[in-house]
Amino acid sequence: MKNYKRVHFIGIGGIGMSAMAKLLKARGTYVSGSDVQLSETIKELRHMSIQIAIGSKPELIGKDVELIVYSSAVPLDDEERIRGRHLDIPEMTYNAFLGEVSKGSNLIAVTGTHGKSTTTAMLGHILVEAGLDPPVVVGSKVTSFNHGNVQIGTSDIFVAEACEHMAHMLHLEPRVIVLTNIEFDHPDFYEDVDHVRSAMREFAEKLPQGGTLVWNADDEQSKKLVNELSISRPDINAVSYGPEGDFRVNVEAKSGVQLMHVYKQDQEMGDVELKLPGAYNVANAMMASIAASTLHVRGEDMKRALESFPGLWRRFERLGVWQGADLYTDYGHHPTALASLIEGVK
Repeated sequence: MKNYKRVHFIGIGGIGMSAMAKLLKARGTYVSGSDVQLSETIKELRHMSIQIAIGSKPELIGKDVELIVYSSAVPLDDEERIRGRHLDIPEMTYNAFLGEVSKGSNLIAVTGTHGKSTTTAMLGHILVEAGLDPPVVVGSKVTSFNHGNVQIGTSDIFVAEACEHMAHMLHLEPRVIVLTNIEFDHPDFYEDVDHVRSAMREFAEKLPQGGTLVWNADDEQSKKLVNELSISRPDINAVSYGPEGDFRVNVEAKSGVQLMHVYKQDQEMGDVELKLPGAYNVANAMMASIAASTLHVRGEDMKRALESFPGLWRRFERLGVWQGADLYTDYGHHPTALASLIEGVK
């Protein structure tokens, strides 16, 4: 990545935008930004001495700004973007900038319709616990990360949540892809589930020779994708999780945890006590572990990390007690995600 001296973020309060702003600030770049309203995220950024305007303030953008990064929600006629064009300042979207920042690294990109944030956070937590010190960018806040939605690391390993909306993941150049699942979503962009799978296949085909695709063998659309790749890219190393996959689990319910008995083919690998509910979180944990294994992380480090994983903001997050009932908040909104969450809670 070019060594920028000053970068301005429009829509800096967004979960991805704020993560990149924190990462650049930690690397010594002068960062400024703007957003439409004050938020806890804005307060966090200001605490890091990042100058932020509430509302559009084009007068704050001078000739010393080398790049403008903007949220995809910011329109072309935004006054700050107009000011930037008058000053011939290059601009790019958050997702394109994530691609630039992570380019040349040993990038592990986590994508799919459901489970991206949790799987990214679990993987990042495993690698941090294993001492690998990766930068990690995730679309939520993680208690164990040094800046919530980003882990400021210094190694050449980079872990990023790769958003599939509008095929944003195609901006990235990964060496490992974790594909959690494929389902029809974002009908403002995708025509049907075949269109989603086609975009995911295009992403997978960006893997270098010998690159690894970690995939869910219990997901029908992922099976179709891997079958297609076996013809177009037989050089990709596809490793699966699921009842018929390379890795599988038997789950035993215990008090407050899911006890995962992990197997590779027919060989028992060990047990993990997962504190999060639901079969979907077992899948998230397994796919994060498989991705970590591509970096030769030891099994005991994975076990320790998964058993200490603190969870994420708005992912079955316990808020407290209200009128005698435990109160949780969750981001789930897709019908499949809601059904999986309710089943997990039961």
